[in-house]
Amino acid sequence: PSWPAASSTTSVTRPPAVAFDPVTGAYLVVWQDYRSGGVSEVWGQRVSADGALLMVGSGTVGSVADNFQIPTHDTSTVNPSLYQVAPSVAADTYSGGFLVVWSDNRHGGNPVTTNADIFGRLVGGTGAIGTEFQVSNQANTESGPGVAFDSTRFRYLVAWSEGTTGGIYAQLVSSVGGLLKADGTAGTLGLDTATVDATANSQ
Repeated sequence: PSWPAASSTTSVTRPPAVAFDPVTGAYLVVWQDYRSGGVSEVWGQRVSADGALLMVGSGTVGSVADNFQIPTHDTSTVNPSLYQVAPSVAADTYSGGFLVVWSDNRHGGNPVTTNADIFGRLVGGTGAIGTEFQVSNQANTESGPGVAFDSTRFRYLVAWSEGTTGGIYAQLVSSVGGLLKADGTAGTLGLDTATVDATANSQ
């Protein structure tokens, strides 16, 4: 049988993404949620291997009341038209926990067409939320991020579509949330983004 994972039954929720953490034996489900009214936010819920909703910070069985907001900055003061959209999630299968990424227009503009950037946030295996960080800052909008974990090098790869050409770009991220160069050393925002396909829309 199916069951509700989100408590916003009276508002619109968008397609979810999900990953499994074999270290803690729990899933993290994330989705785009409009429960706060006119702005879109990213929310999450931990789920046990048996399908039970879990409380944040423990393995105790919870309910939809244990949904938690992943980007927790104040949407009323950062940017009045703030939208956080298209979340994706991957699990750190070596040490546990997750990386959630999404497209975010906190710097102004429409998240679909102008000025959206990719942001990320680590979520621990028990639901503890780390500090938000920016993954990309190209001049055009960045959208539709995806993320995967490399269990050999213990790092994530975040990829997204950028600008009107639909080019594909990527950025390595460490297991603790730091941007990386291709050689695994510390990277710099905007300077160490890899071009996967600069003209994806033309193919």
